[in-house]
Amino acid sequence: MADIDAKDDNGMTTIDYAAKSGNADVFNFLTEQSVPWY
Repeated sequence: MADIDAKDDNGMTTIDYAAKSGNADVFNFLTEQSVPWY
């Protein structure tokens, strides 16, 4: 299960990091998971 509360060194959540990194593949991977953690 993805941990959306996990923080990177900049204090961003994994979703924020994916969105701000511009990595669509990572963002899509995180947002298309079947586990309803959002």
